[in-house]
Amino acid sequence: EKGKRKVFDFGVSSIGALAFSFFFILILVSGMGISILYGQKYAAEVRYFQGLRAWQKGDNNLSIGYISRAVNLAPKVDIYWRNLSQVYLVRLNEVLSDTTLSQEEKSNLAQALIATSVNSVTQATMVEPNNAANWSNRGFIYRNMLGVLGGADEWAVKSYQKAAELEPVAPDIFAE
Repeated sequence: EKGKRKVFDFGVSSIGALAFSFFFILILVSGMGISILYGQKYAAEVRYFQGLRAWQKGDNNLSIGYISRAVNLAPKVDIYWRNLSQVYLVRLNEVLSDTTLSQEEKSNLAQALIATSVNSVTQATMVEPNNAANWSNRGFIYRNMLGVLGGADEWAVKSYQKAAELEPVAPDIFAE
């Protein structure tokens, strides 16, 4: 059968084939978009977990770096902001007790850490304003800044009051 030829017809596509191609491309593009979205969330979770591990090991600068990256990848996750504010607070305490720093260095670093801690905890309450844990943490941050940040006492009380309003049966809020 040497002389037999195969013939392929590449003529005008039918409407069914065109519709199939359209839906295939639509599904492909949608799948890629969903993969990117969930990939970003996954990357944020990985960075957050790395930040927690660094925090447990006592490497607060590394922890701040990882959790900050998690916040950048998923800024609508309140727990990232809440824990970031706590790491900044721990870092602030390290700076204030560091005897190798000059008073000017301590002051500059402390001001930056106070601002970032307060901004982070405020962002947590903005992302999820109905979460009592965010408001309780906000009160905790302000309470730990008494004597360092003017008006911290008033903000701490207001934050704990809001937490108590959101979760009136939580005894720890009233103890704070």
